[in-house]
Amino acid sequence: MNTSINNLENYCAAAKSGRCTSGQERGQGSVLHAVPRGTILTTTQSDAKALCGAKPGARSAGWSSTPRPIDQVTCPRCLNAIAKLALEG
Repeated sequence: MNTSINNLENYCAAAKSGRCTSGQERGQGSVLHAVPRGTILTTTQSDAKALCGAKPGARSAGWSSTPRPIDQVTCPRCLNAIAKLALEG
């Protein structure tokens, strides 16, 4: 996948899914990161990094299955990166 980091249209908001081993981990709030579109629900690219550098852990289920609009990002570091990209282009 050839995704340009300078084009915010290539990004969406998503949360790390986590392990959810017992079902009790769900609904505890989550941070929404800016991740490249097309990396959602693909096991070969589930380790794709967010703009802030975050990525799912080794035992994680990857990124959340429901991509959200980029304006729903809540991660402070991703928001800073989005602001810098918006100024550049």
